[in-house]
Amino acid sequence: MPSCTGLILVIDGDNTLWDTNKVFENAQRWLLESLHKAKPSASTLLSFEQLREVDDRLIQDSGRQEYDFRLFVLALMFLQKGITEPDALSAAMSEMQEYPNGEDAKLATKISQAFRLKLQEIPPLLPSVSRNLEELLRLKAHYKGRLALILLSEGDEARIRPILECHFGKRKVFDVLQIVERKSEDILRDAQIQGSKVLEGESGCSQMQSQLVVVGDSIENDIVLGNSVGAITIYIPGGYKGVETPASDKKRPRKVLKNFRQLPKLIESILATTGGTNL
Repeated sequence: MPSCTGLILVIDGDNTLWDTNKVFENAQRWLLESLHKAKPSASTLLSFEQLREVDDRLIQDSGRQEYDFRLFVLALMFLQKGITEPDALSAAMSEMQEYPNGEDAKLATKISQAFRLKLQEIPPLLPSVSRNLEELLRLKAHYKGRLALILLSEGDEARIRPILECHFGKRKVFDVLQIVERKSEDILRDAQIQGSKVLEGESGCSQMQSQLVVVGDSIENDIVLGNSVGAITIYIPGGYKGVETPASDKKRPRKVLKNFRQLPKLIESILATTGGTNL
């Protein structure tokens, strides 16, 4: 009789499977150059670190990785004028609402459109990802009905779909593909439901006991959410935030890996453990 316990492996996309940071960094450096050229007499020369701080703040405020980039550009333009960051963000919002056809707003629209196009460039897969996704597929075949693979990626679907098509084409690697604007506990629970259906179909078991495993590069977006729904959380630091230090238990991953290459061996060890729930 096939085992009725299994793992649902939820893997993040950006900066876990592919190098989104490289594309975003190139686009952001282009944005800085464009603003310097457009406003050569500005009182303040913006740094890349300032740009990233504004971006992080807007992601936090909007709850989205890819918000209205006109606001981003306008905020940077106000920073160039020597305004402090909080005031620059407030001024940018006011400018968009009160003077949508003003000179600065029109320039922000033009630059933000070009910026968004640069973000559409296809990032390369991170080292060892392709080979080790194949290793996960090998495990899936070996432990038939006990491992479901789900890709859960956060961001603009128009950006992410071409990445999937480029790197995976029509080759089926993941049982389920989920592209969402913002990850949440409910989305992880839904992923577990979908993964359980996959396992039930493959194993023939009508009552599948499944353990959720969440893999990602972000403490906030992957580890905190995974911990909150009782998942085994696996942290693989990426290029965007680098190695983050957990500030509390809720931010502490169950396991930290140096790279994606180490993931298949860890998953195999979990599958080989009775019930598939212990590291």
